[in-house]
Amino acid sequence: MSTLSIVIPAYNEEKAIGSIVQRCLAARDHIKDGTKIRDVEIIVVNDGSADQTAVVAGEYKDITLISHPVNKGYGAAIKTGFAAARGDLLCFLDADGTCDPKFFRDLALAMEKGRADVSLGSRLNPQSKMPALRLFGNILYALLLGALSNRSVTDTASGMRIMRKSSLPRIFPLPDGMHFTPAMSAKAIFDEELTIVETPMPYEERVGASKLRVLHDGVRFLRSIVECALVYRPGRLFSFAAIPFLVVAVLFSVHPVEVYIKERHLEEWMIYRLITVLMCYLVAAMLLSASILSERIVSVTLGRRRNPAFLFGLTHRFITPQVFGVTAFLLLVVAVAMNVTAARQYLSTGHIEEHWSRVLVGGFLISACVHLAVTAVMLHMANVLIAKREGRL
Repeated sequence: MSTLSIVIPAYNEEKAIGSIVQRCLAARDHIKDGTKIRDVEIIVVNDGSADQTAVVAGEYKDITLISHPVNKGYGAAIKTGFAAARGDLLCFLDADGTCDPKFFRDLALAMEKGRADVSLGSRLNPQSKMPALRLFGNILYALLLGALSNRSVTDTASGMRIMRKSSLPRIFPLPDGMHFTPAMSAKAIFDEELTIVETPMPYEERVGASKLRVLHDGVRFLRSIVECALVYRPGRLFSFAAIPFLVVAVLFSVHPVEVYIKERHLEEWMIYRLITVLMCYLVAAMLLSASILSERIVSVTLGRRRNPAFLFGLTHRFITPQVFGVTAFLLLVVAVAMNVTAARQYLSTGHIEEHWSRVLVGGFLISACVHLAVTAVMLHMANVLIAKREGRL
């Protein structure tokens, strides 16, 4: 049997706090009905409110009231409540009246059925009354998080969820501000050992003015997602960054290749296009190398042995130091073959009569060769460290 601790962070919510506390108290029996929850505690964290929030909440004797002397932030208030909670199941609920505390029963049932570590309530459904701008932002963040993690939820910033207390060490540390919830969602999604379930829930208009600053907090939400991606799945992030450079390089190289095949010569003005193409290819190669190396670094530092797909379905099992080394050698051979005549001309006459395009492409191939060779060495070093950690050396 379990105890559910409901944490209600409240900052200047004197108009709404009484109603939400009453609704939580009234929902206790409903939450316990049919679930494994046998006790429900309610903790209100007054986050340095300048109004009568603490006074109103203090009128209720069946709750625990904790007050911050100054405003520390939405996430800080929730963490204070978690620290004081005695339940093995932790949850939180916004004080603005937008969510129905009775829905914790649905979240608990979904958690029990799915044997999940985290049970989320999704506000993104036809019955939701979320403002259009926030709805768009939540959809965008959910799509981004799903693309980067290969797991997804529809509502990354939901303010209503249940999690097992035993899961907190895997999710912490978390920020103190409004980006607490998307950061929690991101860490839970990126951690493959945590199971997540999601249930559509009703969502009403809030009481009073929202504390959310759309642009400011939206940027912080995005930063939280990117930071989690860099820690848990950096390879996917670098791979997606490489795609636009590859696309530009391929599109811009079509015409010069056609001209060269037909005329065996490039016009002078094409030097700018060729430089753009070669630079885009080089940047894409760097990002793909970073994708592979960063995943190896994660494997070493976090003790995980994974072979995730990083681009177009390829996996790291097929990207080895040997592949990089052989590719680097082949590029070197091609570069030497393209420029051996130019080198002889320069050594004998001090001038180069070969067309600039051959020298330019040859120089690019040398740069790519060095880059791939260095990547091969670093990849080998990472693989050795992983083998030592796993006792294979």
